[in-house]
Amino acid sequence: MKIIVVGGGASGLARAYCRAKKGHKVTVVERAPACGKKLLATGNGRCNYFNSDMSLRHFHSSGGENPGGIITAENLDRLKNLYSEIGIVPTVKDGYWYPRSQQAVTVLNSLKRACKTAGAEIVCDTEITDISNKDGKFLLNGKFYADKVIICTGSPAYYKKENCLTYDFAKKFGHRVHAVKPALVRLCSDDRILKTVSGVRTNGEIALCDKNGVIRSQNGEIQFTDYGVSGICTMILSREYKDGVFAQINLVGDLAKTAAEFKKFFAEYGRAQNCTVGDILDSVLNYKLSNAVCSRLKISPDTPFFRFDKRAADDISKEVTAFRLNITGTKGFDFAQTVSGGVSLCEIDSRTMQSKKQKGLYFCGEALDLDGDCGGYNLTAAFLTGMLAGESV
Repeated sequence: MKIIVVGGGASGLARAYCRAKKGHKVTVVERAPACGKKLLATGNGRCNYFNSDMSLRHFHSSGGENPGGIITAENLDRLKNLYSEIGIVPTVKDGYWYPRSQQAVTVLNSLKRACKTAGAEIVCDTEITDISNKDGKFLLNGKFYADKVIICTGSPAYYKKENCLTYDFAKKFGHRVHAVKPALVRLCSDDRILKTVSGVRTNGEIALCDKNGVIRSQNGEIQFTDYGVSGICTMILSREYKDGVFAQINLVGDLAKTAAEFKKFFAEYGRAQNCTVGDILDSVLNYKLSNAVCSRLKISPDTPFFRFDKRAADDISKEVTAFRLNITGTKGFDFAQTVSGGVSLCEIDSRTMQSKKQKGLYFCGEALDLDGDCGGYNLTAAFLTGMLAGESV
């Protein structure tokens, strides 16, 4: 059986190895000069490829389709066996799995070595721009024939959007593609306050909201930049971006969950220390944030606490626990780690990754309408779907 894997990323290489070790003729076709460029960049070059917490709440589908048929306990156990089989030695920190070497190149080399040992051929610097099927055979670029084709061409994330043909291939064979947007990406804002707080990091809670309320919230380190906000918790929320949303940030989420709680702290600290409003805020916030809060409310940070009235204390407490930034967009595909949206899961057999529209055609990895939070979830989805396609073809 002749099998062509289009795309030499994590998903494609995993799929190629699983099939080649069973004796089939497998060719991986990669458009770049070398395989795994994006894999090398994951986890800041350390490659967080798995997580001890594989709850479905960390996986998402823009079409509202349940990925539970793919992310199962049995499949995850098989995936861990695959990691061991190809020689990846893990080290686990706070549930995050990394290669023991702390280098992404170790994972890539393990995949490439496994493919070579199993007999898979890897062809680089070759872009597949057309796929057709006639009489049960696939024809690629008008000259390559295959019995089975596995699309592992990734997404526009990290690459130029116009160079991604994944969804063109899917639509050609009648697949529905849910709107593809940048995910795990920084958020942008045109709020002038950012000029004064750029470079500040704080632990708190950030929520993405619209006129109906909170869409989703996350706790963690929030990073203010000159263009907006960043940090892992912010990037997790980015898949929810749409026109009209804004960010609401509790700058002291570990200290006070509500404005009422912070107001109590404010009063107790002020009475005990006999200090200014600025002194109270500086005790829990970076001074740039402290000044920004006072500036927004037109309150002098030098105001003595004993001169502060109840209404002003209410305003301070609300601002600290619900610091608002309008959101104008994301940093875009070139800065995104992955995307939300993609080929509808309803049109894919979750056991095999085979298209329900075209026999012998498979979709894996970022081509699918399946994305995860930061923490190894997207690489897990890539490896897992590649494995399922490889073991089933």
